[in-house]
Amino acid sequence: MGMILHNRLAKWRDIDVFVYRNLRYGCWSLRIKGKVMQHAHLVSMRDVTFKVSQAGRRRVVRDRKKNVHAGLQGKLIWYENYLHLDKKHSELLNFWTSDDWHDSWKRISYDPYKHYDFIDSKDGSIATPKRHILMIEGWGSEKDGVWYKDYSEKKGSYDS
Repeated sequence: MGMILHNRLAKWRDIDVFVYRNLRYGCWSLRIKGKVMQHAHLVSMRDVTFKVSQAGRRRVVRDRKKNVHAGLQGKLIWYENYLHLDKKHSELLNFWTSDDWHDSWKRISYDPYKHYDFIDSKDGSIATPKRHILMIEGWGSEKDGVWYKDYSEKKGSYDS
């Protein structure tokens, strides 16, 4: 019997997941043990590494046709869809509607036509593993994307 992700928060916490941007549906696809189990607009993960299949990237560049060849591998903390946002998510809603959200959150991006790997917006370097990632899609603004909290300016840095 396959796993179905009914409980979006505690039940599936710390499960190994591969997440990639689903261009067809405008959301993130969560793949567990090789099978897409859920789609979500918001995903929070920990202990994240960035994966790019170079053969898949070369196919995209050669054929000019997108395919799933890159994503994030890590432990799922939670996921959610916009239809289910409520008071429990007020911190996230404040994050999206505030003007100072970019002060401590930095973007990770990937463009197969420009780079071989995910790129850290902080300094343009290849993205290194991150302790915590927030993924947003479908908001329809500059806030869509992959974000990590930049703790490097504080004592006890936890992301490099």
